[in-house]
Amino acid sequence: MQRAAHRLLGLVRTRTAVFLILTILALLAFEEVADDVFQDVPAGDLEALDLDRSVAAWMRAARSPRLTQSMTDITALGSVSVLVAVFVGVVGILLLRRDGRSLLNFLVVGAGALFIPRVLKIVFDRPRPDFAERLVWVTDLSFPSGHAFGAAAIYAFLVIYAFTHLRGALERTFAAGFAMALIVLVGFSRIYLGAHHTTDVLGGLAAGLAWTFAVAFLFEWSAARRR
Repeated sequence: MQRAAHRLLGLVRTRTAVFLILTILALLAFEEVADDVFQDVPAGDLEALDLDRSVAAWMRAARSPRLTQSMTDITALGSVSVLVAVFVGVVGILLLRRDGRSLLNFLVVGAGALFIPRVLKIVFDRPRPDFAERLVWVTDLSFPSGHAFGAAAIYAFLVIYAFTHLRGALERTFAAGFAMALIVLVGFSRIYLGAHHTTDVLGGLAAGLAWTFAVAFLFEWSAARRR
């Protein structure tokens, strides 16, 4: 029994360290994107601006009616309505499993996914891309992408939960690959539809992942202390 307890504590400590490292890396990525856009560009370093323009031009050249319809469908996977539906479904599953710790973790992640992008948009105050480039109607600010943030935060939690509770390597790989594909596709769709600059999406993805990893770290750290 004592040996099993030591192994469990070691596993918790390992996960705590992993989540801390992932949080730091995601925060550094967000800081790098924000610095490139809001510090370097005004100072004359146009690398981020050139990236936004070149990717936007490539996306416009690749547009077609069929692809536009596909991207419109895919982008909904990061919308508030779809993420709320996913949120409610996951909450229901966690309630049925009586997994109170994961439920609280997910509630915190979901609350952050709803409110943090709104605060960051006000802080950075970046306009959307030119109206002529957009295929969807959007009126709020641009940085970071709320769709990218929400998709990264919610779906990354599902990856973490899958790795914690699924036993088979194939099951874990499939769950992680599927969730990460959703995150990438949602971000890609926002750029394709002209709703966001590329750097908006990169910032949203980094911030969303940082939030979910930070919450996971805090829960693992708290569990390690109690044990």
